[in-house]
This record gives sequence, structure tokens and C-alpha cells, in this order.
Amino acid sequence: MLHGLDVGTSLTLRNLKLRFLYHIINGDCFLQRCEQSHPSPDRSACLCVAGGFSSAMSITSFVVDLLKNSTPSQVTTEDLLLIVESTGYQSPYERSSRLRRRVLASLDAFLVRCRQRMQRDVFNRINDPFGDLFMGFETKRRPILESIMNHHGLLISEQHRVSCDDMRNAIMTHIALGRCIAPKSNPRPWMPQKTQTTSPSLNGAVDSMQDGNCDDFAHDADLEYEDPVGNEIKIINKILEKSPSRALLLRFMKCKDIPHDALQSRKHLRTTLTKFGRLLEKRRVKYSASDSLGSGKDWPSAVPTTLKDKIAENFRKEISHEQLRSFVCSSCSSSIFVEQRVTCTKSGLDLSCLQHPEMRLSGIPPDLRHISNTNLDTRSVMEGILLDRRGMKDDTLSFCKDCYSYIHRAKTPPLSLANHLLLGDVPPELRDLTIVEESVIARCRAKACIIQLKDNDSDVMLPNTQRGMRGHE
Repeated sequence: MLHGLDVGTSLTLRNLKLRFLYHIINGDCFLQRCEQSHPSPDRSACLCVAGGFSSAMSITSFVVDLLKNSTPSQVTTEDLLLIVESTGYQSPYERSSRLRRRVLASLDAFLVRCRQRMQRDVFNRINDPFGDLFMGFETKRRPILESIMNHHGLLISEQHRVSCDDMRNAIMTHIALGRCIAPKSNPRPWMPQKTQTTSPSLNGAVDSMQDGNCDDFAHDADLEYEDPVGNEIKIINKILEKSPSRALLLRFMKCKDIPHDALQSRKHLRTTLTKFGRLLEKRRVKYSASDSLGSGKDWPSAVPTTLKDKIAENFRKEISHEQLRSFVCSSCSSSIFVEQRVTCTKSGLDLSCLQHPEMRLSGIPPDLRHISNTNLDTRSVMEGILLDRRGMKDDTLSFCKDCYSYIHRAKTPPLSLANHLLLGDVPPELRDLTIVEESVIARCRAKACIIQLKDNDSDVMLPNTQRGMRGHE
């Protein structure tokens, strides 16, 4: 045919008509026009059709308007049904009432979709190739699939009769592997899986390939020649963006050899595909880093001055007087960094959890005159509450985060003075004891033995052998 269509596999007249109508109504004559008849394929008829139009969209609009204004004697309803079927969007109509009106409405809807895509298209082409392909992909018929394969430069040998399912797998594999960005000089061979397993080579199984016209897919996904892994990631993102059906996700993951469970729901399949895309991204970053180190040209690279200045500034900030300022916790008397301080008013808290143990048991304030601890707040002590006055300022109390986490729940903090940790003064009789004397009168004692380590089968004890510590009671 003079439109450059490969008709070797279209065995019936109906299939030939569908392929030709798909070519015309989508404006492919404008996209595939050429001024010469050689080399093949000959598209001189496309040049004649596209001569009076400025874009593929103008051809589509003209054809649809022509069909809408036609009479039944000029274009029969059966012919209109065939044209609508060639768009790949509509299923056969079951009811015959007002059939022609509904068919024309389908053509109007098809034209509206084309115009919407045209508005988003900076290349003056159909700008949503992935959306067009995936819409009803699993229900597209053989002529439409053959046209799509021809669009991608995938030509089937006349000697091999392939099924529609094999054709769908071929299209999906071609797109999934990012072959739309393949250099024009490289062929795009394809053959069904059953032929691959029986034929040792591609010779005779695939016709001589022509260049595909799938640059619209490459532009839409922003594919790049020298980034195959990045192209795979972009294709996966495109698949997820188009909200494909469960059947399409299964086919894509099967063509990509992505591990999955065929019984999973669409949501789980999308999650699996998303995780696979993230894994590819991590591998891409890892390989890029290893390639950079392996080249030896940029490693070790000089540390940027801005980075060094930032590190020095952070170091000065961490050791600054402002950052190292501390305060005393009113509950546990510990010195804590200011950034760990929690302040609150004395009247806004229930401080009964900080009462002396004797106060909590008997309700009588304890007699603490024998304790010379000058850091205790005397007014609070009269109420039986143990607070360090260094953490108090007027009616404001300062607590560390650990103590406050217990106090605001009305619980006694484990390290607070009120938890039996107000030891008082050491009696004069016990102030000058030796270590042995302290150990004798201690209520609990810690014991550790240092032993020499040796092999189990050795009786030799060397002076320089390692030693270990054992026992703690």
C-alpha cells in the first residue's frame, strides 16, 4: 500500500479496512509522510493526503466532520460502525435503536479526546501515547494491534501466525524495556515466544525491519539514549501514573520478569511495582557511585569550601557558650543542658508526687533540721515537698525532660530527691573511713574477680596472657 502499511499479516478484507481506517482517522498520514517512494516503505499516498493539512489533528478533525455531515446513502451505518471500531475505543453495540446517532456521538467523543490531547502537546502530536495505548489494551482487536506494532516498528513475519496475546506481549515488552528510544539505525526485531524457543536465530522469522515512529512515547516519558536503567524507572512511573487495570499490570510485570503473585489484587500489584521501581533507583545510584570511584578521575575529590565552612560553623555552634549552658533540675538536682529544660509554674502542677516519703506515709512534714543541705527550698520543705532552689525562680520551676514526664502524670520520678535520694549529711564518725572499713559496714557489696584466660587444652600460664573480669554481686 502507498501508505507504508505492512499488510502481510492482515489476512481478511475487514482487517485491512480496520488498519487503513486507524491510519487515516489518527492522522498518521501527516506523521509518516515522505517525499520519495524509495527506499521502502512507500508512503507517497500519505504525502498527498497530508498536503492540505497543517497537523495530524487537522486530518482527524476533517475526517470526523466529514462523517458527521454525511447521509446514510453516502456512508452507511455499518461503515460508521467499522470506523468507530478502528479507533480502538468502542465495543460493538448491542442495541440497534438510534444506532447511527450513538455511533456519531462516539465519533464526537473521540474528537474531543484528540483535541484535549492536542492542547497539552508541545510537539503538535498526540501527547498521551501511553494513555491511548493502555485504554482498553486487553480488548483491542488484531487489526488495531497490528497497527500499533507497525507504529513501533515491530513487523511480524508472514511465515508465522501469532496470536493477539503474543502481539500484546511484544508491544508491552518493547515499551517496558525502553526500546522506543532505540537508535534509528538499529532494527527492532520481534518474534513470538514459541518461535524463539524453536529457532536458533532470528533469520527467516522476522521480516526486514523498518524504523518505528514511536518517538511520541520517548518524548512523553522523557527517555534518554545513555540511561537504560533510568528509562526503565521512567516507564514504570508512567505505568503507575496511568492507573492501569489489573490485567495490564500483570502483563507488564510478566514482560519485565518482576516477581509477583498472579492472584494479588490491583492495589498489591501497584505496591509491588512501586517497590521494584525504588529498587532500580537504589541500584542506579549505587552503580553511578561505583563508576565514579572506579574511574579514578574524580576520587578523592576536593572538599568544597562551602562544605568545610558549614562543618566549621556547626562545630563552633556546638561548643559555644550558649549551647553548653546548663541548669539545675528542681526535682533531681542534676545539671542538664538548657535544651533539655522544661519550665512551668508552681501553681500549675500537682507537686504531691515530690513530697518526702514520710510526708506521703503519715501526712506530717518531716524534721530535716539535721540535714545541712543549703540547696533545699525552705518554704517547700515546710510543706514536705523536696525541691532544689537552684531550679526555681519566683513561681517558675525548671525540670529536666525525664522528671517532667513523670511529674505531669502525678508520679514520683525515679531520680528525684523525693524518691529516698535525700541522703543527708555524713556523721562525723564515718567521714574518715578507709576503703576496707567502708566495705565492712556497707549494706551491699560489689565483688569482681580478674582471671587469666587460656586454652582449654593448655596447662601453660603465660604472664602476658589476656585477662577477664567475672562476677558482680
